[in-house]
Amino acid sequence: MAEKQKSSLGPAGETLRQNIKRIREGQRITYVELSERLESIGRPIPVLGLRRVERGERRVDVDDLFALAYALGVPPVDLLVPGDLVSNDSYSVTPEVHTYAGPARAWIRGDAYIPDHLGDPRDPFGLPAPTAWEADPNGMVRWMARGRSDQVLQWLMESIPMEPLEPEQGGDDQT
Repeated sequence: MAEKQKSSLGPAGETLRQNIKRIREGQRITYVELSERLESIGRPIPVLGLRRVERGERRVDVDDLFALAYALGVPPVDLLVPGDLVSNDSYSVTPEVHTYAGPARAWIRGDAYIPDHLGDPRDPFGLPAPTAWEADPNGMVRWMARGRSDQVLQWLMESIPMEPLEPEQGGDDQT
């Protein structure tokens, strides 16, 4: 039987494994202690599995990610972005998508978008110009939960400079 070939970790997986190790060691938590914490919250990962995660030999799924973040007492974003990166340091989302650490953290938290061809990824909120939203009636907020889309649209409305309209000159029909 042919051996199933594993794909290597991408940049997010590599960052995740490094951050799990850094945070676990920084808190002086042993593999046994972390494994026990995970067991107690209903997402057991044995000691060997944790060692393999940190060596990059075992992938972490979304359920593991949330359980590890909870067990380590950190928000998931702290596992996904290197802790030593400052906002304008480069960050790879995928091998072909690059941005900066600040916008990446905001995107992971759900506070921003990472623009592709829409603009500079250093844009603090990472949203396209309102004209791009207006041109696309099925734009980015269409798929969001109602409360979240309302927040984004509110932010946009507050961001657009509003100038009072001047009355039109001439054209009076006072004959």
